[in-house]
Amino acid sequence: MAISKITHDVAALVPNMVTIHGSFFPAGTGAPTAGEGKGFTATRTGVGDYLLTFDDTLIGIVPILSIQEASGADTTVAAGDYVAASKTLQVRIYEAGVLADPAADANASVNFVVFARNGTIT
Repeated sequence: MAISKITHDVAALVPNMVTIHGSFFPAGTGAPTAGEGKGFTATRTGVGDYLLTFDDTLIGIVPILSIQEASGADTTVAAGDYVAASKTLQVRIYEAGVLADPAADANASVNFVVFARNGTIT
């Protein structure tokens, strides 16, 4: 479903502001499992490296990410580059400062909110 189909008016100084929120569940070296949200897909591209691919082109994104993990390990998540041409945002997961693949766990998820201007709406 395109983001332009699920947006709500956001009080902002610039037009066409959207928020996209969602989650995915890392699965070790396997493909991540979809969590909550619409307007994006998550894929694993390497050790601790994931791509969020959005349905629409976004402009001026501000991503906020968090990770929930049952083990309480020293795990962090960080946003990498956003490439408008491919509509992708890189997401990296680190354990003790090293890129790592969290094991599949129903209680371990990457959660995000992205604030952006929808470049698809004209």
